[in-house]
Parts: sequence; structure tokens; C-alpha cells
Amino acid sequence: MATITPLAFGTLLKRHRRAARLTQAELAERAGFSISYISMLERGERLAQPATVELLAEALTLNADERAGLVAANRQHAANAVAQASDPLPAPAGDHDSDADHHGPTGDDMAEGAAVHTFLIADVRGYTRYTVEHGDEAAARLAQRFATLVRATVGPLGGRLIELRGDEALVAFVSARQALRAAVALQAHFGEQTPPLPVGIGLDAGEAVPLEGGYRGTAL
Repeated sequence: MATITPLAFGTLLKRHRRAARLTQAELAERAGFSISYISMLERGERLAQPATVELLAEALTLNADERAGLVAANRQHAANAVAQASDPLPAPAGDHDSDADHHGPTGDDMAEGAAVHTFLIADVRGYTRYTVEHGDEAAARLAQRFATLVRATVGPLGGRLIELRGDEALVAFVSARQALRAAVALQAHFGEQTPPLPVGIGLDAGEAVPLEGGYRGTAL
């Protein structure tokens, strides 16, 4: 894998870590990542996904301004990396949903009736067993980490988080391309956790009718 030129994000991450008086190992444990992954981020050898930045900011207990600065630095890092290497699957300008943070169908959706969407369903495998073996508090922390990763990943890719029920998430996309991107990104994020989150992801596309804050249709 080609090395990405170190940018401000890695330097800023290291500065916040040192200000918090944390070693790489301590930050890795707090955020749920491996030590080598934290080290690669600080050296600029890996790109951090939005969900990763949120988890790091939470682990570092950054205030709102510090968190915004870290997010902005990561965006610039990603932009520079994209400029260095062409994207084999560029996203069309129309693929991005400017209302990505809206949960559920809009008024326009309701007026139009059935429309073709691509739906992504993700769920934590073995969640019930994990709850029994580790207790409610540990299961709640796992569910919160799952929710944070899903929210931070699907929004920038145009996904609408329709339902989030503990260990399961339902997301709707107008673009099948973006839904596939989101599925791949989510699998990468879940695999980077320590230990990795065993999450299954399914995709289907078809007509669906907006109903009571969600959708109904054979694609679901």
C-alpha cells in the first residue's frame, strides 16, 4: 500500500494525544483501535474515516472547537490524498444527498409515493449472546459504538438513517453506488475496532412507499 504524505491531521492528533497525557497504547485502548493503527494515523500513513475521527475525539475528550479542528484537518488530509491518486469509482455530483442528516422520508417523498431506493441493513452478530456473557452495560457500550460508526459513515455518503434499534440499523439511499460505498466503508470501520465488531450487512434495491416515518416494500 502506498504511503500517504504526512499531513496536518496526524500532527494534530499527536498534539491532542500528548496534551491529554496519553500514550498511543492508552489512546488505542480508549478509542477501541490497535496501537499500530493509531501510530499509522499519526504518521499520515492511513486515512481516518469520519466515524474514526468521532471516536478519537471522544476518547481524547476534545471540546467542540478542538473536535471541529480535527474533523477539518481530516477532511483536508483526505482531499490531498484524493488529489494524489485518481478515484477508480468517482461519485457523480448528483449522488450526494444534501439532506443526509434527515431521518426518514421527506414531505416530497410522501407526495411522490413509491420510489426506487437502495436499502442497507446492518446488525451486530451474536449481540444477544454478548449481552448474556458480558452484561447489559458492556452491551450498551457496544451498541453505542455501532451507532456512532453507522451515523458518521452513512451521512456523508448520502444515506438516511431510517431506524436504529440497538444492534440493528436501516439506512436508505437514492444511489445504489453510494449504498455500496457505505457498505464497504462500514465493514472497514467495524474491522478496525478492537476487538473487531462482527457485523453483517445486507443490501437490496426496489420500490418502497414512505409510511409512518419509514418505508414499506418488498425491498425491505
